[in-house]
Amino acid sequence: MKKVTLKLNRKWFSKFNITIRFQLIASFMVPIAFIILLGVVSFKVASEGIVKNYEKSSLQTINMAGEYLRFGLNSVEASSIQYGNDDTISKYFSNLYENDKSGFNSAYKYIGSILSAKQISDEFIGNIHILSDDVKSISTKGPLGTGFYGGFTQTEEGAQLKENRMGMSWIGSNEYLDTSLATTANDYSLRLVRSLTGARGMLIIDVSANTVKGILSNIEFDKSGILAIISPDGKEITAVEESDSESAEAIFTGEEFYQNAISSETNKGSEYVKYKGESYLFLYSKIGETGAVICALMPKDIITSQADNIKKVTFVIVIIAIIIAMAIAIMISQGIDGAIKGIILKLKDAAKGDLTVKFESKRKDEFYQLSEEIHQTFSNMRNLIKHVNGMSTGVFS
Repeated sequence: MKKVTLKLNRKWFSKFNITIRFQLIASFMVPIAFIILLGVVSFKVASEGIVKNYEKSSLQTINMAGEYLRFGLNSVEASSIQYGNDDTISKYFSNLYENDKSGFNSAYKYIGSILSAKQISDEFIGNIHILSDDVKSISTKGPLGTGFYGGFTQTEEGAQLKENRMGMSWIGSNEYLDTSLATTANDYSLRLVRSLTGARGMLIIDVSANTVKGILSNIEFDKSGILAIISPDGKEITAVEESDSESAEAIFTGEEFYQNAISSETNKGSEYVKYKGESYLFLYSKIGETGAVICALMPKDIITSQADNIKKVTFVIVIIAIIIAMAIAIMISQGIDGAIKGIILKLKDAAKGDLTVKFESKRKDEFYQLSEEIHQTFSNMRNLIKHVNGMSTGVFS
């Protein structure tokens, strides 16, 4: 049984030609395998780290922009409260100066001057309008007539504010107001509308479109990404100057991921979503209590591009390492193979009776020593044979 097993093992070794060259190359493949494994693990760790850091920094950037916008919009709200409680504004729009022409003119000039001063001093404010049916309306945009208040209260937003005298509302656009004030949705980004506390009037403060677009433009965001502020009524404000807000295709408002973000109780967040068949990182941050949201879409390919560069570099390094390792293994194995074959050939000649063969090697390693030792052995054998031959000749003579 042992003999059969030994024969099978020999046949198996013979079949697969387990030579020193094969074993040497195979042994070099072990560190190569670890190099490949190291490359794969390094790429995976680096890729995950880069993606997470990008996601984190992008969300922080969006949050910072949202906080800055919240600060600006809060200042607009504070101004609206100030004007809503201003005694002169209240008296003027309550028509208490009806029989006092001088007081009427003084109040009109005073209101116009404080509105203009606020427009100049606050970069977030574009224009300020106060509408009334009882007296002449006032606007930093220019002279207005009367009759706008009643018309606005017939709209959905106006009717709600008329019922809630202490309330206010942020809107993206209103067709009636745009027509009455000779504005378009591109002339402002958001509009704060509130009723005057003690009068039949409506205060409207336009948030500067240039300021908001400037904030969006200054955000360090890849050009292939999409960045916008969405008003509570769905108007999307982007940094692109040539975009027409009234006719541009909606990017966020019709998407399920945006609706989920709006209905979510969290004020900020991010997730990977599908947009037009491509994978994007969606980020959002709600702007205070205004109902507005700053949103962004970043292509996933852009996020993973840096990791892909690491992948390419790692792949190249691994390939070079494999080539060098294989070249070294082949060179060493060829040298060893050549040395062994040379010794074997000379041993075969010696086995046939030629003891004059010379065992020489150009190598400077152990094979050189082996050749020298074999050569010395055969030299001693030749000398021994000569000595024995001499002794036999002497005996027979």
